[in-house]
Amino acid sequence: MEFSIETIAPDMAQKYLDSSPYNRVSFSSKRIAETYAEAMKRGEWRLNGECLVFDKEGQLMDGHHRLLAVTIAGIPVQFSVCRGVSRDDFTTYNCGLRTNLSQILGMKGIKNNTLIMGILGINYNLSHTGRIRTNNGTSAGTSRTVTSDFNLYLSDKDGYDQAAIIANRLRSRGRFLKDSWIGGMCYFLTHGGGYSSDVVIKFFAAICSLQPSGITPCDTLKNFIIRRRLDNMKIDDSYLAALLFKAWNAYVTGQEVKRIGFNPEKESYPKLILNY
Repeated sequence: MEFSIETIAPDMAQKYLDSSPYNRVSFSSKRIAETYAEAMKRGEWRLNGECLVFDKEGQLMDGHHRLLAVTIAGIPVQFSVCRGVSRDDFTTYNCGLRTNLSQILGMKGIKNNTLIMGILGINYNLSHTGRIRTNNGTSAGTSRTVTSDFNLYLSDKDGYDQAAIIANRLRSRGRFLKDSWIGGMCYFLTHGGGYSSDVVIKFFAAICSLQPSGITPCDTLKNFIIRRRLDNMKIDDSYLAALLFKAWNAYVTGQEVKRIGFNPEKESYPKLILNY
């Protein structure tokens, strides 16, 4: 890596921004750049050791808000600059705005990036807690980082990509479940639950079908969701997940379930039956 101090004019700042695949600047975050720009115009901007960072191909990795501020201020500004950083190191960056996995995947040209981030989270939760969400609605595990999730995705890229494709296809038929739930459960049940993809896809296809499927647990759950929506009643995610788990358990055990419900005061939270 090479370090230097460079004066960057507005036209060069714009050129760096336009060519950067790592651009994280959103509409709302432009306020940050505008604040920087005001400081630049007042002559208050100082070299403080924080570098603009460029990869080995000369593309900007970090410093988007600062360079956007230069274009807003319309004056050249001096910066500390680091060049020659590996692109793979971008997953460790957390500057200005936190970079999430969806942004990392999108910057690398991966389709369904937001959905894949959700699938990874659902699979992680199911693997570690047996639930789609933890009790407080967040993702399980404080040790998870953007880098660890990205490496997890790379460990089975084809599997996660396929789960996203399946989720997109099924949810397009009928929006009864979140696509991340479909994809996350499909991945978990086929990769950690011991089921074939045919068995799992048949279950979710029955729920997502706009027509009766003939699979009683799936149709019962679907009809419950439809009735609640017609009555403009919101279904709590934790409650819906419990019903989804019950429908799955009835499906794999061949039970005919014509009513479905969950009483957290009288029942333990259901666990998915796995095919070990």
